[in-house]
Amino acid sequence: MQSTQLQCYGSVMSPYVYVGLTDTMLHTLDEGVIYSHISRTFCDAMGFSLRSIVSKSRRQPLMFCRQMIVSVLRDYYKFTYTSIARYMCRDHTTILNRYAKHGLDYATNGVYCRQYDNILKQIL
Repeated sequence: MQSTQLQCYGSVMSPYVYVGLTDTMLHTLDEGVIYSHISRTFCDAMGFSLRSIVSKSRRQPLMFCRQMIVSVLRDYYKFTYTSIARYMCRDHTTILNRYAKHGLDYATNGVYCRQYDNILKQIL
């Protein structure tokens, strides 16, 4: 949640006085809530625990789940690579590679594509 004061052109003003300026900031979801919802949906659908997403395991089905989560967070919620990396306990370059791999797998792997689309329907 944002602090109760805003910095604007060097002066501090209360957001309760200028509601129109802060209305959208007060009603946006926290990144952590979004990440939790997306990762829980994919993990439940693919049969993984939330703990496995941040584990060091490199099993292919788990890697697919991770890259699907990364793709949704980047494409639909505009998370940065760094913020996704922070939630997934990875380096931002790893997230960048997972995002690129998602595009390749989505274009070439029919099973992966259908699975991603089916889970995405649950979220959107």
